[in-house]
Amino acid sequence: MNVGGELGDDRDKAKAGWIGYVRDQRRQAMLGELADVLQTVGNLITAFDITDEELAQSMDDCLVRNQERGRL
Repeated sequence: MNVGGELGDDRDKAKAGWIGYVRDQRRQAMLGELADVLQTVGNLITAFDITDEELAQSMDDCLVRNQERGRL
């Protein structure tokens, strides 16, 4: 699993002009990349036996941290 590689690909694509008008072809390419990232995350969740409750708590904690930092 190469989480960093997938996320790096997404970051590079975003920098290359995703801001502003997004054509359908680019949108479809981004959806494909996002699906790869989600599949990788799902695989990690399964590999580490992370429960729904643990994940929900972690997501709640992340939301609070981001709100405190003004990211949302």
